[in-house]
Amino acid sequence: MLLIGLFPSCTTPESGLEPKDQSATEEPIEDGISHEAIRIEVTEELANALEHGTLRADDPKVQDFMDRLGVVSVTRVFDEGEGAYRERRRRAGLHLWYDITLSPDAKPTSTRALLRAVDEAKEIDGIVYAEAIPVISLPSSSVIRSAEPARSTLRSDNGASTIPNDPRFDDQWYLYNRGQEPGFVPGFDINVLDAWKEETGSNKVIVAVLDEGVQVDHPDLVDNIWTNPSPNPEMNDLHGYNFSKEKSEIDPGDHGTHVAGVIAASRNNGFGIAGVAGGDGTRGSGVKIMSCEIISDIANLRAAPNAFPYAADHGAVITNNSWGMGGGPDPDAIPKSYKVAIDYFIDNAGCDPVTGEQLPSSPMKGGVVIFSAGNDNKEYYYMPPAYKRVIAVGSNGPTGVRAIYSNHGDWVDISAPGGDYRFGNPTAFILSTIADDLYGYMQGTSMAAPLVTGVAALIASKFGGKGFTNEELMHRLLHSLRPYDIEEINPQYRGKLGAGYIDATKALAVDRHLPPQAIREVKVDEGYDSLTIHFPAVTDEDDGTALSYNLYYGEKPFSDVSRMRGGKTVEVKAAKYKAGDEVVYTLKGLLLDHAYSLALVPVDRWDHEGQPVFFSARTRANHKPIVKGIQPVFLTDATPITLRLSISDPDGHDWTYRLSGDAEAAMCHRDGDALEITFRRLRGEGQYSLILVVSDGYEETMVSIPFEIAQNKSPLVVKEPSLIRLKGLGASVELDLRQYFSDPEGDAVSYEVKSYSPQLIGVDLSGSVLKLKGLVFGKAHLEVTAKDAKGAFVRVPLRVDIVPDELAYRVYPIPCYDHVVVELSEDIYLAKIALISSAGQEVLQRYVTVRENSDRVVRIDTSHLAIGRYTLVITADSKTYSKSIVKN
Repeated sequence: MLLIGLFPSCTTPESGLEPKDQSATEEPIEDGISHEAIRIEVTEELANALEHGTLRADDPKVQDFMDRLGVVSVTRVFDEGEGAYRERRRRAGLHLWYDITLSPDAKPTSTRALLRAVDEAKEIDGIVYAEAIPVISLPSSSVIRSAEPARSTLRSDNGASTIPNDPRFDDQWYLYNRGQEPGFVPGFDINVLDAWKEETGSNKVIVAVLDEGVQVDHPDLVDNIWTNPSPNPEMNDLHGYNFSKEKSEIDPGDHGTHVAGVIAASRNNGFGIAGVAGGDGTRGSGVKIMSCEIISDIANLRAAPNAFPYAADHGAVITNNSWGMGGGPDPDAIPKSYKVAIDYFIDNAGCDPVTGEQLPSSPMKGGVVIFSAGNDNKEYYYMPPAYKRVIAVGSNGPTGVRAIYSNHGDWVDISAPGGDYRFGNPTAFILSTIADDLYGYMQGTSMAAPLVTGVAALIASKFGGKGFTNEELMHRLLHSLRPYDIEEINPQYRGKLGAGYIDATKALAVDRHLPPQAIREVKVDEGYDSLTIHFPAVTDEDDGTALSYNLYYGEKPFSDVSRMRGGKTVEVKAAKYKAGDEVVYTLKGLLLDHAYSLALVPVDRWDHEGQPVFFSARTRANHKPIVKGIQPVFLTDATPITLRLSISDPDGHDWTYRLSGDAEAAMCHRDGDALEITFRRLRGEGQYSLILVVSDGYEETMVSIPFEIAQNKSPLVVKEPSLIRLKGLGASVELDLRQYFSDPEGDAVSYEVKSYSPQLIGVDLSGSVLKLKGLVFGKAHLEVTAKDAKGAFVRVPLRVDIVPDELAYRVYPIPCYDHVVVELSEDIYLAKIALISSAGQEVLQRYVTVRENSDRVVRIDTSHLAIGRYTLVITADSKTYSKSIVKN
């Protein structure tokens, strides 16, 4: 139960409330286990020796183990039992369990040492199993006492009403929530009024309360306390037994008495409160409470496991357990000795100890064990409630919201009101009986569990008899739900609060074996990886509506029911819907662009199935996000570099991103449909890769962005400038210098041009564009410098030839001696060259065919010519060029 230390230590007299302090319990043992003893399961042979011998063992290993641990006693965990029950206990192996009590001087000093001793014990011949012993407890608790009013504050409106005459019934919102307090939501109760029209409890049903002691003579409980028809003379167990102190006298405790009152306080007796199964107002008409005191100011390690066989052997068919021992690593982590004890109760309660058949006097074959889920506000495997054979009860307040303290997980089976101080202090708590003939408010899963136990007792009272089994009771209990969606109200705890909220009226309904009607119409909204299915809730003649719908789906066609059963299936919970309401369910996690066959089958709470409806649908095709703007990044100094990428999604989905790879050097910021990634020099020199993953929620686009951290490098010459010819004076050319240079780091490059022949050529540089203009015929020389932002540079020469626009660019030397050179125009491929004397005679003739550029430079031998003047004549392409030359 949850600590109520937040509440005021006193209240005004008008409130009718006064606080009560409860005795402090011992401090918890470290890690929740005892350091005083080890529990072992032994072979028959060793059990015989321990039963009839001394602490001396025949096996030297056993003796050595006992000596080192300083064993002072070996005690049975489970009592022997009586008559035929003794033999049943032996068949169940209960006689093989012993506690080894350790000497205070030799016991392990740490939990780790204790667990090593446990592991060592497992290796010894004769010891089948060993375990540390958990110390069970109730959470530290306080109770707020409440005075009882003189008369009932709630009256029946008509003779057919089942509202009892108990004066405090209107304070029991958990039984009938009509919105008594601000913030309460009417209907969030266990719906017991209509249930009481069918059943109020039977004195043939015995409920064992394993807890603190119950005040067996409380005025509101005394008529519904179990009396042992054949008390053990040695135990004198008249109304149960004090297992904690191993005595007959039961010490009344507030917690145990409170739990008992929720289950079976006398109903309709004119005073106090009404228990769920407290009877019809006739004395002794309610279910019977057997008090098994397992918790007190003494930590008796065998009290709790020993109580389960006792309860089973003395007629109890239901146990309420509002206690625990902390968390385990998995659902099977329950200590084996507790598992054996609980299994004994479940398998043997109500059964003949010899034949195993149901006892004629028992309302049920087999037992039902109900546990509170615990108040740590944690999601972990709380033991023993997480054990799969028991029913674990979570807690909610008067609005259906999970109580702030309630443990949660997929092992919780069902929820019930347990109180929640957020909605009223103490009016939103659970009012019940407490010790000293009083009443008090408490909250916790400790209070939710007995509400479910009370409903279980009503079920056993109404349907109990020959052939009724614990499986039937549990099925009724876990499939009888209030018409509210517990997961919709608590969306962050889906699948962790059980099937829903317990409904007492539905638990007592009669199964007429009528299946739900078939679904007539289904509509599907097709998503990318999901299908949203709409259909009307169908009628069920004996239950109102279907409790749930099994949705089958698969990629292969469902041609018949057998193929349907071979597909995957999910349960669509539908407790909150009335017939005709639209049920909407989204099936998620499907493959993109896939066709699916589907079928819906309505199911009632008795597991009767209606006819399936078959349909098909297809998920939509998705297109991955597109990333643009990727380019290498170069970091050469401490200056950050920002890369802006544009992100688009063809389907209009929003997108998310994540970085991996060498991501410590990058910071990312989203700006609308763009990502700005800033790189910093945070690592040593080298080449790195940043991985960017962009997801639209369905698929991912992964790109790699290379970046390099290095010393700055000068721009590179990617293309050597070739000779540029300007034909004719005034001819010009425009060059983009970027074609010749590139910066390895991607830096911007600036340019400078120096002319060594300013008289020959005009120069105009604008950015990267260089304009050249011929001024005088000749060969001009320039130098181009490319420089990055950090000052690194490279220089290349640029040659420009300014020539006349004629068949020959140049003829030299003039005067000549033994030869003359003719540079033909680059437009000529076939030419005739002739020399004409001053007398008009052709003294030399030569034909030139240009196959490559070097053929355009023609050397003509003039050594054989006489001194004098000549005319050089070139003919090509119907054009003629002539030039006078002198031969010396």
